[in-house]
Amino acid sequence: MPAVFTLTLNPVVDVHFPLVTLEAGRENHTGRRIITAGGKGVNVSKALYRRGFVAPAYFLLGEEDGDRYVSLLERELSAFRYVSVPGPVREYISLNCGSGGSETRICYDGFRAGNDAVSGIFGMLEKTAAPGDIVCISGRSPDGADPAFAASLAARLKKAGVRIVCDTASFGPDELAICGPWLIKPNLAEARTLLGKTASEAGSLDLSAAAEALLKLSANVLISLGGEGVFFASRGDCRLRLPAVPVEKCYSSVGAGDNLLAGFLYSLLSSHYFTSADDGPDPIPEEPARRALETGLAFAAEICSEKR
Repeated sequence: MPAVFTLTLNPVVDVHFPLVTLEAGRENHTGRRIITAGGKGVNVSKALYRRGFVAPAYFLLGEEDGDRYVSLLERELSAFRYVSVPGPVREYISLNCGSGGSETRICYDGFRAGNDAVSGIFGMLEKTAAPGDIVCISGRSPDGADPAFAASLAARLKKAGVRIVCDTASFGPDELAICGPWLIKPNLAEARTLLGKTASEAGSLDLSAAAEALLKLSANVLISLGGEGVFFASRGDCRLRLPAVPVEKCYSSVGAGDNLLAGFLYSLLSSHYFTSADDGPDPIPEEPARRALETGLAFAAEICSEKR
């Protein structure tokens, strides 16, 4: 069975404040605050670890408050490595209102990181990942880093036999063409951007036609539709659309897409789709894909219904 590694170039500290109501221009009081170490790839590693599967997380870390991030992460993840860079870690503050389940986010951008730091963390992966292993590159690149450079380093991993998964808005069609991923997981807005849709064209998207175009960039395409579920396509002519798993109450959608991806991979791994480290069809056939989607949607529903 292949190993899974995640790479997060721009991790984040997630801070959730549960509120009964949110009134602009007024003091809003709460007796709870939930703080976790996150970031898209880190969230994938955490979700897999909760199910007993170790997927080491690799990430860049702002040294200004890196000790805090590491202390938080150690509560939820046993295996991780990082390269330190100057500056603070990003912080996302989510105001989660019980009334109607609305969520307001305040996003603080953190450190800048040049290509040297990106090269350093990819270098760690090159020394560890073996042919047939999976590397999930998730989240956007930090300011100062060149996405095309990161894509070229991912291409080196692929040349060494590693399967590349991309869940990053920083990689456009050119970057995806460079690294040739095994799987991409855009959300609906990111899929529209990859297809060159303008804001005026963003109202609708023919998922089947979109998949045909996106499959030129990747062997497998998983489009997250948020509350509407998922759409999956592979070069093996598999086309699937599944609805989201209903939840009684969604406390927060933060991390839902990451848990979707984690569940998808977990299903393939636990069902022995990969019978050894270096095999398993590149285009995923319909039945294993359907099971993987169902598991991914269950993972996403679980994180959304988690009281935060």
